[in-house]
Amino acid sequence: MKKNFKTLLCASAILGSMSAGVVFADDLSIFEGQTVANDINSSYENVNNQGTLDNSAGLLISGSLNNANTVNNTSSITANAIMNATTINNDRTISITGTSFTNTGSILSSDSENLSGELTINGGANSGKISQKTFTNSGSFTNGGTIKADNFNNNTGTVENWKDIAASTITNDGTFNHNSGSLIANIIKNNNTFTNNSTVGASDSRAEITNNGTFTNNGTIYGSKITNNQGKDFTNNNEVNANKISNDGTYTNAKNTTASEIKNTGTISNSGTIKASSSITNDGTINNGGTIKSALLTNNKDIHNDSTIEIDSLNNSTTASIIDGAGNLKIANGGANNGSITQTEITINTNANGSTFNNDGTITAGTLNNNSKMSGEGTIVANGGTNNGEISQKDVTLNGSYTNNGTIGSNGTFTNTANIDGSGNLLVKNGANTGNIVQKNFTVKENV
Repeated sequence: MKKNFKTLLCASAILGSMSAGVVFADDLSIFEGQTVANDINSSYENVNNQGTLDNSAGLLISGSLNNANTVNNTSSITANAIMNATTINNDRTISITGTSFTNTGSILSSDSENLSGELTINGGANSGKISQKTFTNSGSFTNGGTIKADNFNNNTGTVENWKDIAASTITNDGTFNHNSGSLIANIIKNNNTFTNNSTVGASDSRAEITNNGTFTNNGTIYGSKITNNQGKDFTNNNEVNANKISNDGTYTNAKNTTASEIKNTGTISNSGTIKASSSITNDGTINNGGTIKSALLTNNKDIHNDSTIEIDSLNNSTTASIIDGAGNLKIANGGANNGSITQTEITINTNANGSTFNNDGTITAGTLNNNSKMSGEGTIVANGGTNNGEISQKDVTLNGSYTNNGTIGSNGTFTNTANIDGSGNLLVKNGANTGNIVQKNFTVKENV
């Protein structure tokens, strides 16, 4: 039989005495100064609390829980709606089946460090404080307060975050828009659409980000590791600072990406600046219209460079490795080419220890400036430039105007249509000259 407990439930003893069965009632109203202990499974249309509600059993509310004082939950509360203006202490589960959730107060775990409690909502708004072990949203949710959770789950919903969220793991299966404030997490898993317009992580609190959807950064990201998986899109329009970046999808950089190590098996398109303090390893495709800087660049596939690549050392590793385009390639500290390099300008320097560059592939340059020791059984074609170092190759072709103040040796075929000047040395085995050669020494011999 259904009873109205609006006026009856004024003290905890009333509910406490009903130790068996289930209570069904219209509304439960708890007035200021009153404490009600619900220790039996109960069902109400609405619960209006201005006192203290201690819940240690199943509490089902078909309407709304309106809290203006204190709720202590150590069991389960299921409500169609919750309006919390003060304090809910939740160490077990609170589930909202409807779409009406408003928190202007606090929903807390009893231990602020070792979090407990699960809060599940279908959208709503928070302008207060939420601290729970697990926070799950499946609707349209706006956060203008603070949220701390071990697990922050956005299922099929949309999160609009305007303040602060701190979580061990954030999993997004819906739409997540971080608009302002801070977002601190150890792990971020994006399986759908994630847009950052503010700051993710911090320089001393970096997030491991795995993208299985579409990730757009318009703000700043501090990452320990960023993984963009196959067939997925990661777009950076502002600042990405990560220890490691691994791309198997499409990574588009329009401004600044800084990392220690970058590995690419997908496609990187750069119109901004990419800096790697340790290394870039390419087993996919890199299209560069901006600036790429790295201590070591290892290319095992395709790089199209129409702008600038500046590296300490290059390893263009196999015969299938191609670097082409109308850009500039600057190498500060030697390396090796076993593939093909075609650029408008190539500059190869050496360090104080006299590093070498080994070319067993093909280098074609509009302008080739060499200040290193270049050796190998490769081919060089240059339409201009300056050599102040040592070049020893199988085939050398010079066109246009070229200045040689070092040594150029060819043990295959030497072809010159250029005007060669300078105070250097030429050592050739076979070939032809239809240009002009002015050098300190010019030697033709069987073995070079």
